[in-house]
Amino acid sequence: MALSLMADIARDQNHPDDVIHRAIRRVRKEMDSMIAHVAEQLKLLEITKNQKDIPAPKQPYDMSMFKIVFSTNEGASAINQGMREGKQITINPRSVVNEISDRVKGEGLPDRIAKDIKLHAGIFDLSDAERVAYQTYNQERPNLITYFRGQDITDKGMQNFVQAQENGSIVHSKSFLTVTNKKGVAETFMHGEMQLLMEINGFSATSVQHSTYSVQSEKDSVFSPYADFKVTSAGRLPNSRNKYFVRLEEVRAHTGPRPAMPY
Repeated sequence: MALSLMADIARDQNHPDDVIHRAIRRVRKEMDSMIAHVAEQLKLLEITKNQKDIPAPKQPYDMSMFKIVFSTNEGASAINQGMREGKQITINPRSVVNEISDRVKGEGLPDRIAKDIKLHAGIFDLSDAERVAYQTYNQERPNLITYFRGQDITDKGMQNFVQAQENGSIVHSKSFLTVTNKKGVAETFMHGEMQLLMEINGFSATSVQHSTYSVQSEKDSVFSPYADFKVTSAGRLPNSRNKYFVRLEEVRAHTGPRPAMPY
């Protein structure tokens, strides 16, 4: 309506039709862009409204150092075990440094960096894990991204996933849930008598890839223990005897019961 009126006024002022048509197309394009921008802002406002109210820690943790320590088998295993059990986290600093040193044999690990890694690994505790959990919970991302995770699973654990799907239960991870955006990488971590491939559509995962000291091919991210998931499907992979799948979708602002997912 407004554009038609604009065109009529332009004709009354004796502007050429081709000029009027170009002007109308330009205005329509700018209006479409403005409408899209307003829609995006409304979407972001809706996301902001639907967020968990989580108290911020008094002091943030050094995420660069966390990424280094967590990138090692020693660091990730000790941190996740302590979080799952609610017990003191005990990391062997020497093992962490040795793993990093083996990873960068060609360049070598500077003494100053090695000492800093040992210091942070040696004193990392559950309160530090809580700070990192807050910092890795990215509620603001508007879109879902697909991640994958490979692991082993027990028969009881698989039954729990199936039951969670049937009941519509919302589950969470008691520790950092390591994932990758590369399905092939996740499949290399499937092992044991019952092998599990998880496909997770989520918004809050944060990259824990350190630019220098992480395994660059794995492209790891983590979901925080604050993240909540709905089990959308679970079962045995087709044409497989011992391989299973679970599909999760992250939900926003959940405040009800949230049992821990099996490992």
